Amino acid sequence: MARVGVTLRILHGEYVDECRQSGRPHRGYDRFCRLYAAYVVRLGVTSRVGHKAGRTIEVDWAGKTMHIVDCI
Repeated sequence: MARVGVTLRILHGEYVDECRQSGRPHRGYDRFCRLYAAYVVRLGVTSRVGHKAGRTIEVDWAGKTMHIVDCI
């Protein structure tokens, strides 16, 4: 999924092609997606957030807060 333009639909298609070439039965798209989601949870991986620097801002509200001091 780290490659640009890769979707679960494309991964499922590659999986089906591989199964057909090796003569193994394959799972349907819905089952494949559920198993893939369980695999991702088990690995504990996170998704990438692609953005250009300076275009967006992300705020982490967890943890200690910062004190702001007006020096004017």
